[in-house]
Amino acid sequence: MYEETNEDPMMNESANTNSAPSPSKFQKIQLRLIPALNIIGFILVIIVNALGAAGILNNIPTGKVSDEYETPLTPAGYAFSIWGLIYTFIALVIVINTVQSLIMGRNNELLNEKISILLPVNFLFNCLWMFAWQYSARGNIGLLWLSLVFMFGILASLILMYLRVNVHYYEPSKKENSKPTIQGNSILAKFVNSFTMTRKCNFWEYWIVQPMISLYMGWISVATTINIAITLTTHFSTTESNIYERSLWGVSNVIWTCILEGVIVCLGIIFLHWKRDFVFASVFSWALFAVSVKQKANQVVSVCSAVCASIIIFFVLYTIVLTLVDYIQCYGGIKGTWKQIRKSVKKSFTKN
Repeated sequence: MYEETNEDPMMNESANTNSAPSPSKFQKIQLRLIPALNIIGFILVIIVNALGAAGILNNIPTGKVSDEYETPLTPAGYAFSIWGLIYTFIALVIVINTVQSLIMGRNNELLNEKISILLPVNFLFNCLWMFAWQYSARGNIGLLWLSLVFMFGILASLILMYLRVNVHYYEPSKKENSKPTIQGNSILAKFVNSFTMTRKCNFWEYWIVQPMISLYMGWISVATTINIAITLTTHFSTTESNIYERSLWGVSNVIWTCILEGVIVCLGIIFLHWKRDFVFASVFSWALFAVSVKQKANQVVSVCSAVCASIIIFFVLYTIVLTLVDYIQCYGGIKGTWKQIRKSVKKSFTKN
């Protein structure tokens, strides 16, 4: 056990806050623009998705479109309830950013500079995907391909957020790096340095922002895989009425499903080892269990899905226990850990 200390290794706070450089004109604009775009974008996403779910877009509910393009990888309907959790975390992030930036005048570097415009861009792709998906119904293959393009846009924006925020669920392992990889103020230098230059951020903020990105990226990774499966099987596979009897490029859809699920397991384990990202991996387990429930008509797919989900959840639980133990040791026990959490919450809503 380490001795309990009043120093928070996760906070990079200057000893004299009065000596901090005053924000540039661009930063002042950014301080107000990013929260405003986040609010507008989030409201639009909620409205567009509600219109889709209600069947107002193209006179067909989103779930019915999914039924038209069912594959052996399609999960049970309850799996999509995860959107409620994702949107809750997004709303929390936006509220935090709005309070800090617009009310307190506090520049949250994590939200305003690291994530920056990526969240509004993500919202844009989300809305575009919904329109393309809804209007791909009734066999519109062109819009189905377009929906896949927009889905990749959603995923790409999340990957960029993930890398720029430097997601890792054991904060003390984060290394601060203030040395630029490329010198100068060129566009290339700013872009590269935005990934390589990192700082230790607030413990509490990271436990709101990181799960938002991990949950969202985990589910979109699953959704992208399903979107790919739907697009390829609709365009290239054989046309038997039973989805389990169809084949793609000479390989049974059932085998393709098991292969994709194996890839999902490997990806989950990689993120658990690389970033201790049990949130990201848990989404995979949630989705695979839902596939197992949905695909009970085919024993191979159902059992394979359940086994893959169980493998992931085992490693998720192991990672959670390992991370909790490391946190408690780092902060000198449970009491010391709780003390750091309280300090970080207080710091989050204190002006710079």
